[in-house]
Amino acid sequence: MVSHLEVEEKRKYICDVISVVKERVRTLRELAEASRYFFQEIMSYDEKGMEKYFINQEGVCTLLSKGRECLTALDHFDVENVESVYRQLMDELKIKGGIIIHPTRLALTGRTVSPGLFEVMALLGKRKCIERLDKAIEFIRKKIRKI
Repeated sequence: MVSHLEVEEKRKYICDVISVVKERVRTLRELAEASRYFFQEIMSYDEKGMEKYFINQEGVCTLLSKGRECLTALDHFDVENVESVYRQLMDELKIKGGIIIHPTRLALTGRTVSPGLFEVMALLGKRKCIERLDKAIEFIRKKIRKI
């Protein structure tokens, strides 16, 4: 049996997802498609994005690993803290935001376009972000070995 608290938590999560993606959709069908990665595991990555951000971007596994380390160290996983550690990492590495944001978005959503990355990360949660970054890093390493 599902508790009232579990129902309320799921309801809040769904409302938060809708709030984040609503600017990018016009129909319920588009809403379902735009929010799929919040409810299902990533089964594939956008082909063009994969080429651009996973295969042809030098050092992408290192970048994703460094992002993962930053997220792992966070005690409070919310938009402000996630953005703060990523901005600090960008400063530390002396890179533009897109260098790490685009491959991270692809790793977490399977897509090259999404609502704001830090909002997506906060909604997905720490555990799921780390799992998806690990999965993407493993995928990239296997893909590069085959090339």
